[in-house]
Amino acid sequence: MAKQSGEVLRGIEFGSAKAAGGTNSTGNLDLLPDWLDQELWEDFKIFRKQETNAPLGPIAEKRMLRKIFKLHDEGCDVNASIDRSLVNGWKDIFYIGYAESAKAREPIKNLTKSQIEAAARPGESYEQVEARLKRGRV
Repeated sequence: MAKQSGEVLRGIEFGSAKAAGGTNSTGNLDLLPDWLDQELWEDFKIFRKQETNAPLGPIAEKRMLRKIFKLHDEGCDVNASIDRSLVNGWKDIFYIGYAESAKAREPIKNLTKSQIEAAARPGESYEQVEARLKRGRV
């Protein structure tokens, strides 16, 4: 059975703290990590409620934040992922790698086996990783 008020995920207490203007299921917005754009996260929650008719309740929000932390740990630009989800009208957040500089988007020509293995995403074959990196997709 899921915990309700007071459950903590990486320092974020769910269902008990008050944010500006009322109760916020993630607690105080100051507790969200610095790398997560708070305004963008709030926009995503509003979008889920108003546009997709699939609001993030406390349990779903906790699981979505857990997914966001995991994506960030895997090297995903989570703010770009949330933004892309909003623009495309998606209910979920998907992986987008860091490729902000022009050099990062250039195709990689000579890859070592260890470079390819290090860049692998969960469930991705060696050949898929190699092809993605050679196309310039980080």
